[in-house]
Amino acid sequence: MAEGKATHLTKRVVESFKARFLDGELKPGEALPSERELAAQLNVSRTTVRDAITALRVMGLVEVKQGKCATVTAPSVENILEPLMMVFPMEQANILNLLEFREIFEPQCVFLATKRAAPNEIQQIGEYLKEMRRLQGDTARYAEADYHFHQAIMKATHNEMIVVFTTVFRNLLYNLQKRMAALPEPEPLLITHERVYEAMVLGDPQQAADRMRELVANTKADYIRSTLNPAPKDGQETS
Repeated sequence: MAEGKATHLTKRVVESFKARFLDGELKPGEALPSERELAAQLNVSRTTVRDAITALRVMGLVEVKQGKCATVTAPSVENILEPLMMVFPMEQANILNLLEFREIFEPQCVFLATKRAAPNEIQQIGEYLKEMRRLQGDTARYAEADYHFHQAIMKATHNEMIVVFTTVFRNLLYNLQKRMAALPEPEPLLITHERVYEAMVLGDPQQAADRMRELVANTKADYIRSTLNPAPKDGQETS
């Protein structure tokens, strides 16, 4: 019971500090008060303060040097969002949620990217598309090229928050691409990727967004179809 209460107090202190970091109350480079002072301010034990600071250090929110008070580091969006990955295993419901999210998110991203991308960024997106066509049949490498195709579009938005967000969820996105690459007929999805790219080359943001919406909708439909009618295993006859 005592151990559970201590853990609860530590979490409460950690959440309090995270809120103060995000609100800008604690500035990068600022030294925190001593353990004794923090314990008095927060009405907790020095052990609780010490455990909380250890947790904040692991999150990358504070730096601790021997013999000195903890110092605030620049808050990292990745460090704050990364724990979310622990609650999103690659289960069917989460995959469908991810696909639904992509239907809303990615069309707007490619709309921005088409308006903002530099010529070399458009060229790089095209190179990943060539890789996808060349690597058909090699599931892992095809999925990697597919992931990089989408990530290059996110980078071409020149919106740091979009890039950070998709980087945090890179494992989910890559695992989804790998599942889709293993489907029996990936060619139609590849053709839709090419249509997205062609619209970007033409500099038509709305057409690019429409083609991306079509791509994600088709991906979702193919995933649902594959889960309802899974491909037979080797040596297993179809009915």
